[in-house]
Amino acid sequence: MKEKTKDESAYIIENEHCKECGWPIVHTCCNDEMHDFVEQETGELWDWWLYCSNKGCKNHKGEGVFQNWPEWVEENEA
Repeated sequence: MKEKTKDESAYIIENEHCKECGWPIVHTCCNDEMHDFVEQETGELWDWWLYCSNKGCKNHKGEGVFQNWPEWVEENEA
């Protein structure tokens, strides 16, 4: 079986969190079923999607990413 890379999958973004609840952010490549979900939710196709890992957070639904991170993503303090 081929090993997936970060560009083919989903992963937790290091050093960033959700500004609303403080939970980690998931960064995912929109492929396969993810494309179907995103298009159904937004009416648009995205290559990359960010969402809060906290299912109870308002940012769990997430949003597509083009060049800038969403406002609700915040860098961790050192």
